[in-house]
Amino acid sequence: MEEINLEDEETLPISTTPVISSLTFSEFMNEAFRFAIKPTLKEAIPFSWLTLIKTLGYALVLDFGLMTIALIIMGLVVGSSLDDQHQFKELLKTLSPLVLFFMVAILAPLLEETIFRLFLRFHTLTLFASILAGALFFIPRNEGVSLWIVSGVFAFIFLGLVGLYLQPEHATKVLKKFWEQHFWVLYYASVLIFGLAHISNYNLPVWKLTLLAPILVLPQILLGFILGYLRIRFGFVYAVLLHAFHNGILILPVILFKDLII
Repeated sequence: MEEINLEDEETLPISTTPVISSLTFSEFMNEAFRFAIKPTLKEAIPFSWLTLIKTLGYALVLDFGLMTIALIIMGLVVGSSLDDQHQFKELLKTLSPLVLFFMVAILAPLLEETIFRLFLRFHTLTLFASILAGALFFIPRNEGVSLWIVSGVFAFIFLGLVGLYLQPEHATKVLKKFWEQHFWVLYYASVLIFGLAHISNYNLPVWKLTLLAPILVLPQILLGFILGYLRIRFGFVYAVLLHAFHNGILILPVILFKDLII
């Protein structure tokens, strides 16, 4: 039998990283909170399918636990008077249940995770996809002067991407170093912007939106912490899945009891 030369890399397996087969709820909670306090950009460790399914369950429990706390705080601070100012009621009136479910539980999670979480692990393609999705999301939401400002910002970013492709080696090296050294800034920025992006759900005067913004978007900010952790620790797909389950679980009762809500 021919002996394997350990010095020859081509004879070695592609990956020798062991697959982790178990993760308890307490371990998940501990990891998630430690990541939120001190986010670090590390390679994801492969898990078994059973553990990944269990992890999504753990994430849903944590998600709705934190959401319950956030909604209690919202109720104590602003009460239920904002329900009529939420734009979601307009969607209930104008869209069919099937279209509404598709938009909220499938399209929105995929688009929002592409914008706010895909770029967290640096690659030129993921960065381009996040910026392009961001342009499609934010530009139509503006008009007048703000439309020109937002469009100008994205145009400037796209010019930067052109420069990235003109000098790929140098630019990629610089950006990778920035991602590694300042990942915590990117992580917290994604959480904050993701939360504030949902402030447009409310039809309120600017001064009132500004005053109540920290409370109104608290559920989304808490969700953003969990989604960012899942994206880095397990992968982009698992952040999309949690986001889809989160929105789907919330939208189903609304659709079923549409007549009572409207």
